[in-house]
Amino acid sequence: MLLRHLGTVFGNPLPPGVTLVENKSKTLIGAGNEGLIVLKAAADAKPIENVPICVFGQCLRNFMVKMSYSSPVVRALGSKNTMTHFADRLIAAVRKKGSALCVGSTHAGTNLPQEIRVRHNPDSLDAVASAIEEFCLRVLDIVAPMVAVVKPRAPSSKVCGPRGMLALQRVNQTARDLNLVTILDSKRNDIASTAAAYPRPPLAAC
Repeated sequence: MLLRHLGTVFGNPLPPGVTLVENKSKTLIGAGNEGLIVLKAAADAKPIENVPICVFGQCLRNFMVKMSYSSPVVRALGSKNTMTHFADRLIAAVRKKGSALCVGSTHAGTNLPQEIRVRHNPDSLDAVASAIEEFCLRVLDIVAPMVAVVKPRAPSSKVCGPRGMLALQRVNQTARDLNLVTILDSKRNDIASTAAAYPRPPLAAC
């Protein structure tokens, strides 16, 4: 833990972003024989893996003689298997960008910009899916430096079948690569245009 004496810290072997919560920790003073150490990881702390942590203490028998004690080693496993709560990620992202704005990509093949539509065949669902993907990726490039959250709209992609779902997957992955928090707009009970879009993929083959 912290290497300190009489309140002065001489070394800190804790992982970056991890601190000791003083007011919630209990040291061994007097006749007590049980203590408590509370650690806190910052929202932007990097993942750790298999980091050994223990508590080491020295008890004075007299001015010259000290008895040293150490707790068993506890290994902190906080790498790929650790998931940060969504609310914590959202708050951290909003604070970092200084904006709580969420950009939604509500779109359909017929209302995409003309510049994009002319490059894709409107009679092909695969082409419409490609147009939607191009539009959404361009939006992400523009808004990524300014916002923390994006909300891709699922129905517009689902009506294009498998190619549309692939486009949606690529948009979500790109958003994550840009460190954006993603909220998938896939609610079923929505406005008329959205509600009408959901049954179209499974019914299209009937």
